[in-house]
Amino acid sequence: MRWWQKILVYGGVFIVAFVVGVLFINYILMPWFVHLGREISVPKVVGMSKDEAYELLRGKKLRLKVVEERYSEKPYGEILEQHPPAGFMVKAGRWVKVVMSKGAEEVEVPELVGMEVSEARRFLLRYGIGNVVVEEVVDENALPGVVVKTVPPAGVKIKFADPVSLFVSVQPPDTIKGYRMPDLVGKKYREVRTPLQKMGLAMEIEFKESSGEDGLILFQFPPAGVPVMPGDTVKIVVNIHR
Repeated sequence: MRWWQKILVYGGVFIVAFVVGVLFINYILMPWFVHLGREISVPKVVGMSKDEAYELLRGKKLRLKVVEERYSEKPYGEILEQHPPAGFMVKAGRWVKVVMSKGAEEVEVPELVGMEVSEARRFLLRYGIGNVVVEEVVDENALPGVVVKTVPPAGVKIKFADPVSLFVSVQPPDTIKGYRMPDLVGKKYREVRTPLQKMGLAMEIEFKESSGEDGLILFQFPPAGVPVMPGDTVKIVVNIHR
């Protein structure tokens, strides 16, 4: 190959390499540096739950870190404070540190009488109360497995660690193979339906229109206290509000 041909070949290779290098810097390297140095406005996460804040910050390429939990009047799990504050400019990947609410230091015992024991437990957990003691009490007029009393009673304020005793109805020993018909009159149909099904009792329902509360049981047969067995049919009359 002659000298001038070599110059052309080497010159062409140099030009191609130069063009590729310029394109690489212009379209790949420079945008990467620009993105790396770009600042982001921190969004407001105060008042949000942890999951809501996490999703919002992730979309902004920021990270969430819970640094403290404290009692407050705000609901459990709500974010009380954040750092950096909303509107502060930061680089991508920055941690946003938050303080979360543990709820009120004291909580009021909710009304649980008439609930199934499993439902009552779940209800207490929603209030942040996990120290629950279940005790059985014979009550011929109550549906089995239903809360008939709580200690402390509804409305009393307690600390989260304080115990709440649930007194749950059971049938007398002489009716262990069957049940004594509980008193349903005055109760809501939706509250007694599941316990009656668990007792193995069929239901024959009649609806009556009146000015009373919707869904309230007006009449039952057999009456309260009568022995019943699984498979027996219970007739109830349910009010429909006029």
